[in-house]
Amino acid sequence: MSARTCTGVLLSVGLVCLGCATWVEAKSPVEMGALGVSAELPVGWMRLQTRERIVITRDGLGLQYIEINRSPIDEELPNTNRPIEAGMLPFDVAELCIDSARLSEETTSFALAENAPASIDGRECYRIDYSYRLGSGLPVRTRRYGCVVGEFHYWIEYRAAAQHYFDAYVDDFERVTRSVRISS
Repeated sequence: MSARTCTGVLLSVGLVCLGCATWVEAKSPVEMGALGVSAELPVGWMRLQTRERIVITRDGLGLQYIEINRSPIDEELPNTNRPIEAGMLPFDVAELCIDSARLSEETTSFALAENAPASIDGRECYRIDYSYRLGSGLPVRTRRYGCVVGEFHYWIEYRAAAQHYFDAYVDDFERVTRSVRISS
């Protein structure tokens, strides 16, 4: 699939999602029973909440967003043809997520800055930090925390344009991450 096709598919999916849910002011706390997650959201951000995930942005999805999500561990990660296996260590789960990002057709110049242990809600998890360029040439930076809880891989991810936006709002992301509670 070409980068143009992939971008078109992502845009189409995004428009469908916008039809299923609306943007509202991000008020705290937000609890998602279906997702099994609660979190404190930053003031001044907008929230799109569907049954499957929470996405917030301050200046628009193309500039920065924070996503809280989960997927079943037996689901293959994009671009890898590999699922997360029960009992995998956080470092190994992180390596799969890194491969998924590195192998994406819409990214170039992938550079891993960090793969380190961390915690979410007192649970062992990983923290990865990487940068890349989109097909348009825009430099992007992503920081992701993730952990396996029961049959699910939970993650909270911050993605922003590398120039100005990443550094401007990374503290908001870290506050959200510290507030995340996973019920299970």
